[in-house]
This record gives sequence, structure tokens and C-alpha cells, in this order.
Amino acid sequence: MRLVAADGPWASRLAPIAMTRPVIASFEEYYDWLRPLSAEIDVWMTTYIHPLDGAGDIVDWFAGSALRPFLDPLDEGERRIFLARYQRELEYAYPARKDGKTFLAYPRLFLVAVRR
Repeated sequence: MRLVAADGPWASRLAPIAMTRPVIASFEEYYDWLRPLSAEIDVWMTTYIHPLDGAGDIVDWFAGSALRPFLDPLDEGERRIFLARYQRELEYAYPARKDGKTFLAYPRLFLVAVRR
């Protein structure tokens, strides 16, 4: 969505939004931030695999969350074009399998820190 936001007639409005969206830090960075405050830290990653019915379902997945800041400044016509471009990019990034399903790998980082 950041790439689509930066390339189109909306770029001047959406590129600043793309730059302010938080990028997830590495698990090492989170560990380093918590270590001085913690007696014990557990860190693990899990990737949930969601079989979806194509790239359109991925668009729907993010429409109410991560896409909102990008869609809100656009008028209805721009939203349709933006979402169509976004879906094309997703189709390239997440090709459908033989049965038509598209796997959305959704990584999650978990941290449990015990205060000193």
C-alpha cells in the first residue's frame, strides 16, 4: 500500500502518510529496548497463514485497518483506482495457488518482559 500511495495522482497527499506509518522494529531492537528494564524477556515469532479467496480478500482484510489512512483522504473515484492498483500489486506478490486460494502470511512478534 505504501508503494501504491507513492505512485499515482494522490502521491502528494498519501506519500507523507506512508512515511509516518510505523515500521515494525526487529525482535533484536525490541529486546534491546526492554533489556535494561527487565529481569527476564521471552521473545518469539509466529506466522499465521490465512488461506483467502484471492487478492481481493487481502484488500478486504486491510480495508478497515491499515488501508484507512490511505483511503480516507481520497474521493470515491480515487479510492476505486487506488484499490484496483493495490489489488493488482497483491496479485503479483501473492499469486493464487492451483485451487484458487491465496495464502496471506501474517507474522506476529510476541514479547513477555518481567520487570526488574
